[in-house]
Amino acid sequence: FQICQLIHSLMDEKIETEDYLVCSGKLARSLPALLKAGQFPFLTTVMETLRRHTREKSIETVRQKALSLLRSLSEKETIARHVAPFILKGAGDPAVLTPFLISSGMQNLFWLFDLFLDPKAPLSTTLIEIMKGFGKNATEEAVKRLPDRDSQTIIRLLTFIREMDDRSVASSLENLFHHEEWTVRREV
Repeated sequence: FQICQLIHSLMDEKIETEDYLVCSGKLARSLPALLKAGQFPFLTTVMETLRRHTREKSIETVRQKALSLLRSLSEKETIARHVAPFILKGAGDPAVLTPFLISSGMQNLFWLFDLFLDPKAPLSTTLIEIMKGFGKNATEEAVKRLPDRDSQTIIRLLTFIREMDDRSVASSLENLFHHEEWTVRREV
């Protein structure tokens, strides 16, 4: 981890293009281990640095390498594979995971909802707190997932929407007042 911190700080200095490319390659190879170790605050800082490099670095190959590294930190499957265990075990702090997942990209919201709605996964307050961090996007995703769901899933989504306290979606829920299941109507 300390070597990755050193590599990150070197990349943020004015170094030769070849050195930047070598450092970014080493950092790229370390990403799976950093994710597995839960180094989310560091990875959030790395993403902020890389975004700045894509705008501010004067050499095109350096900007492209920074963009490539950013993409690898935004791969939905990779992030889900490494972060979901922290969430399911309750080992992840929402105050740390949320900024990382938001910085990594909105595509994380989709797999977070998949995890939230998985009947085999335990209901996790950590997961709910992380999803709430996505704000209005999370509420909109919950509303999008309501149609054609079983009553248990609808209730789970409605509970989340209520947690979000976003009254702007009330009109989207009107059809549920006439749902065949009393438990759904009660939840609305």
